[in-house]
Amino acid sequence: MQVENEPEIMYKVKKIFNTLRSSIFLLISLFGLLFKNKIGWLLITQYFYFVAFNMFRILLEGEYEFEMSLFSIVFILVTISVIYFLNRKSLYVNHFKIEKQQLLMLNSIALGIGLFLSLLLFFIKYNYWIV
Repeated sequence: MQVENEPEIMYKVKKIFNTLRSSIFLLISLFGLLFKNKIGWLLITQYFYFVAFNMFRILLEGEYEFEMSLFSIVFILVTISVIYFLNRKSLYVNHFKIEKQQLLMLNSIALGIGLFLSLLLFFIKYNYWIV
């Protein structure tokens, strides 16, 4: 919705940014595919936590129809399955060279980053500014 005193170009820039906002976070995750170490695993995993939190938020808002709620539930389950797959020993040891002792710490960091990005997206969407 355009504000009366806002220039047309600013309205268009905001509209484009609002459309592509989540894609920026996807690009961060895609950079994780380039690394076969802890950083790569962390970037990939944090994106899936981010997606799970956003789908959960959509589900809690309850402003969508039954089909969207069902889609959100299925998408959350698929995302949790991918996170489980990323935490399998054959993947994190053989591909990313992560020791088992470091996995809990890296999962906690990925969870924190995913939650932070999800909250950041929420604050931007609803114009809540932290003062």
